[in-house]
Amino acid sequence: MEVVVVEIGDTIGEALQVSAELRNNGIRKRIDTSKRKLKKSLASASSKGVPYVIFIGENEAADGTLRLKDMNEMTETVVSVKEAKKLLLNI
Repeated sequence: MEVVVVEIGDTIGEALQVSAELRNNGIRKRIDTSKRKLKKSLASASSKGVPYVIFIGENEAADGTLRLKDMNEMTETVVSVKEAKKLLLNI
């Protein structure tokens, strides 16, 4: 399983923390810190065949959540880091 973690705003610390937790659970990840528009980040992930993208913005960082986007189904859910790990490990 591979995901791309996209940090939005000033959330690099949270993105790195989530990335470390994913890596520690055997989930391959890349961090996108390019600050480009979300549409371009999604297009890049899609072109590389990455099935899931995680967005961490300032609201998510404050809530302790993240947005998990399924690139195949084009659905997006707001979940905790723990829930995201569980979902990704069970796929």
